[in-house]
Amino acid sequence: MPYQRVLIFAWGTRGDVQPPLALALRLKQLGKDTTMFVTPPSDGMVRQAGIECVAASEDVSGMLEALATVDLSDLSFWNLIKTVKTFKAYQATPEFKAAQAADTKAGYELAVSFKPDVILHAGFEFAFWASVGEALGVPVLRYDLQPNHPTSEISFFKKEDGALPKCLNKLAFQAFNSQGIAKAQRPRALELRAIAGLSATAHRDGSPLVLPPDLPQMCAMSPSFVPQPTDWPPLKEMVGYWMMPPSTGYQPPQQLTAFLAAGAPPVYIGFGSMKGSNPEFCKKLSTMAIAALAHAKMRGILLGGWAGLTAAVLDSSTDDGSRLAEYAAANVLELPSCPHDWLFPRCAAVVHHGGAGTTSVGLRAGKPTIICAVMSDQPWHGSLVAKKKLGLYAGMMSKVTGSSLGELLTQVVADQTIAENVAKMGKALAAEDGALHAHEFIERAIDTFQYPWPLSRPGPAP
Repeated sequence: MPYQRVLIFAWGTRGDVQPPLALALRLKQLGKDTTMFVTPPSDGMVRQAGIECVAASEDVSGMLEALATVDLSDLSFWNLIKTVKTFKAYQATPEFKAAQAADTKAGYELAVSFKPDVILHAGFEFAFWASVGEALGVPVLRYDLQPNHPTSEISFFKKEDGALPKCLNKLAFQAFNSQGIAKAQRPRALELRAIAGLSATAHRDGSPLVLPPDLPQMCAMSPSFVPQPTDWPPLKEMVGYWMMPPSTGYQPPQQLTAFLAAGAPPVYIGFGSMKGSNPEFCKKLSTMAIAALAHAKMRGILLGGWAGLTAAVLDSSTDDGSRLAEYAAANVLELPSCPHDWLFPRCAAVVHHGGAGTTSVGLRAGKPTIICAVMSDQPWHGSLVAKKKLGLYAGMMSKVTGSSLGELLTQVVADQTIAENVAKMGKALAAEDGALHAHEFIERAIDTFQYPWPLSRPGPAP
């Protein structure tokens, strides 16, 4: 069924927000009116792209700053305890609680004023927004950047591929969705229902309240990379990656043009939004990256990002630090930012943290990938890239050294099987239009899914 006005609730860092932004831009191209509710600092990126948005009060950079005191890539028992305590302490601050309360109200008020025909929300972080659709009587769809619906055919995305026995995969997904999403978000969902005048015990059709309710669900991941599970029910679908439009108007700075022309294709190294401003983390990653390039005798481009990669933090008072500084001066270019879709095809290989967005762009560029994981779905992406021979997995960042990464660089650029496989994957991804597939899925879901609330526009018969 046709729809016109789309409201998207998006939470997270640039890597979390950029895929739904890409979808919003494609829907705009298709003539849809789209507005986003976005956590800062990504609201600036959304507005710059030409999509209307309202900024949340919660700023995810504050969360990353709070977590900067722990090494998220250290999975030891005591470090995990420290991480959980740090995160809970952040959530207990008056500032965080006030921001969430303000956002719950602001998000609902945005929906009331915008009058959407359909609402899309991030399943992992923003599942409680489903009640907004119930209050307004409009369809709601969930999206995820990972395959987050129970299946026995895909390993749980919070673990390395194969870390759990296949028989436990479905149980891991069920436990995460019931505890990590439903239980964790229920208090905020009930708060939202109170604001909207909804029952705390039942849906509007009289059925017992389920928070969040089962909804049509899009996984913004390519079936060329992870095939659609055969045990998923209808309206749970791998729709393909949501890619930003090509950076056709990008004008590279003169120093970048000159560097690319001056020698062999460089290696890209960047770690996105990992860690915020932690001086020790910055020094460790910068030293590791430059040492790896020196070990492999390769040129490199460091993209600063929130990790702040730079040769300026090298300890030049030591012989090793002085040697690396000299190597970086002759062979490394530092950039604050650069469109990945423009830069990656010009590189020999890409090294990154394994976030969903960066992984997809690297694969679409057809370039060998090395993933140094820090947290979340990154170990899963890394292990899958290695398993499918599209690149190599360095392991968790806390275990990676300059020499070990350098060895992987030497190996990955010489491996013809990886080169052939990733080139084929790049062509397959370039032929897909995940955002158009999502649009078609939205129309189909509106037509066929029976919601536990009456719709204000025609839908499937109850």
